[in-house]
Amino acid sequence: MADKFSRATGKSLEEWMRLIPAELSHKEMAQAAVEAGATPWWAQGIAVEIERRIGRRKVGESCTGDINASTSKTVPGVWTEVFDALAEFLATKCPFDIEEPTTSATEKWRYWRADVTDGTKITINVSDGGGKSKIGVQHSKLPDHDARQNVKDVWQSTLTGFAKTLQ
Repeated sequence: MADKFSRATGKSLEEWMRLIPAELSHKEMAQAAVEAGATPWWAQGIAVEIERRIGRRKVGESCTGDINASTSKTVPGVWTEVFDALAEFLATKCPFDIEEPTTSATEKWRYWRADVTDGTKITINVSDGGGKSKIGVQHSKLPDHDARQNVKDVWQSTLTGFAKTLQ
């Protein structure tokens, strides 16, 4: 059975691991993957997975050692309208004690960001999902892996609650 790397790049993770020396930095691994034919997006994923396999990083850790939780949900609706509804929802139902959030926009993305009073940070993005809307949450600078799982569970529940408001 082909892994996601085989399907996307034509090379399995094991092949990538044979091609890319383990002693390289994250940046160097990603560059080597690009030079071997991966797109930049897939090169990042290849580097991360190699780092996990060799024990340099755990799930949820960035290359700097920061611990992050992320989750996503696809919901019905026009993505720009979903973003506005999500920002309104979070104004009263954000599950964390936050400072004043900020929003920003590009042609393809909408962003909601907030600093949490415990020192962590939240970034939420919304984009077009081909007739639906994709929501991605990243909660960064978490203190440990137990907190990571708890925060991920909270965000999954929050996004499920938000999705119910769209029906």
